[in-house]
Amino acid sequence: MTPNLLWLLLFYFFVYLSHSQWSLKSDLFISGGNEMHIAFYKTYFLGGKIITARSPEKGIVSFAENSSWERINTTSYVDGIVRIYHSGDFDFPTGNASIFSPISVRKIDNKSYFQIQYVQDFNFQSNPPNADEIKISSHFWLWDSPNALGSSFFSLYWSAQHKLYNLGHFSKIESLKLGVLEDRNWRPLESLLAPNPWLANSPISLNQGQLQTLTPVNLNHQRAITFVFQPENFDTINFKKLPLISQVLTPNEDGLNDEWKIENFFFENDTEIHVYNRHGRAVYRSVGQYEIPWKGYHFITGKKLPQGSYFYILSKGSYTTKGWVYLKWE
Repeated sequence: MTPNLLWLLLFYFFVYLSHSQWSLKSDLFISGGNEMHIAFYKTYFLGGKIITARSPEKGIVSFAENSSWERINTTSYVDGIVRIYHSGDFDFPTGNASIFSPISVRKIDNKSYFQIQYVQDFNFQSNPPNADEIKISSHFWLWDSPNALGSSFFSLYWSAQHKLYNLGHFSKIESLKLGVLEDRNWRPLESLLAPNPWLANSPISLNQGQLQTLTPVNLNHQRAITFVFQPENFDTINFKKLPLISQVLTPNEDGLNDEWKIENFFFENDTEIHVYNRHGRAVYRSVGQYEIPWKGYHFITGKKLPQGSYFYILSKGSYTTKGWVYLKWE
């Protein structure tokens, strides 16, 4: 065989490999300490699952840089740990038991490997310090990498199998966000609702949909992501509940709004409240505990203030919020 013919045969062999494919049609188990590396150009999930050991030793399914998959569905996916060695974007075909839970990660800066798994665990960080502020689901995606990765964007998908509607009064689609675990607290992220592309003709609802992070997730400091239900009065910058401040004051002794109410706020010694009239003159001031609520009278002269709008500033430490309250006597 001539060298030119040999190189030609090798060329066609590699072209064939680069366009080769394989299909999963039944369950396949990867035992602990072993890795199944998929270098095929296309993997078709036609039936069954690739199941990897999770503990004590992990089984791994890894995909090559140019490898992709299709036809993944609610009965055929990777039940276990999925790994990649390349940078860029990748859709991880993850799930667990009978729940199909893929996750998409964008702009991965991979210096070694990046792996992710989906788990359903009702006890995993189910009672973090800020549990009274947000409600977390029992669905978690955990990632791992031996080297620094920087930040990436995530897309999470849910279906009726995730039963997000079981989370009580938090279960409103408008309250659904993505949250990352950092310092034992679940921090809500600015998120975008979209249809679930894995389900045909799927309108957004608590039974099916997609959430995309609008801000990057730090893959070094945060190692898990989930769905969280966040009350409307939540500060996504400082990650705490916002105070509920009444916008109207009607001190007419009818039992309704007779005093200016500030609720859902922990007053401390450095808390200050200032109220000003339209000319910028102070009409009320409180320092520390809000023990004497404002009732529409000047805090020094005790005189009844005229009806109208008043500007307030509430501050504590580095936190400050401002707004208007309307005083009405009749």
